[in-house]
Amino acid sequence: PTVPVNPTTGFGGGETIGLDMSKEVRPVVGWLVCIEGATKGTDYRIHSQNNYIGRSAKMDISIPEDSHISAENSAIIAYDNEDRTFYFGPGSGRNIVRVNGKPALSVEKIEAYDVLTVGTTKLLFVPLCGDRFDWNEKK
Repeated sequence: PTVPVNPTTGFGGGETIGLDMSKEVRPVVGWLVCIEGATKGTDYRIHSQNNYIGRSAKMDISIPEDSHISAENSAIIAYDNEDRTFYFGPGSGRNIVRVNGKPALSVEKIEAYDVLTVGTTKLLFVPLCGDRFDWNEKK
């Protein structure tokens, strides 16, 4: 028998709706919170391994509102879950990125509450993972 379709939801009565569980889950390991710039108050999730920062929607951390940020790979922030350490440094963009106001000309280790500058955007670094917690811990 045919089940009538609800015109609002597009589903019929009693249908089971499944979720696609084949997508990889990338748990958050920390955040960047904009404390100065066009997106002040916005938070950006950091995931394990490399996270690329740029204006493009293809970037892991996309900040399209700041025209001083390169479209792609303006900077990189990474979490190494083997040594439980965060790193930040320049990408392939032209502009210098900064850690606590000082130029980051190569990748360097960062700590909780460091201020990262990309373009005219200042981002406060807030870690979740580290010495006290990591998603790979065996309980």
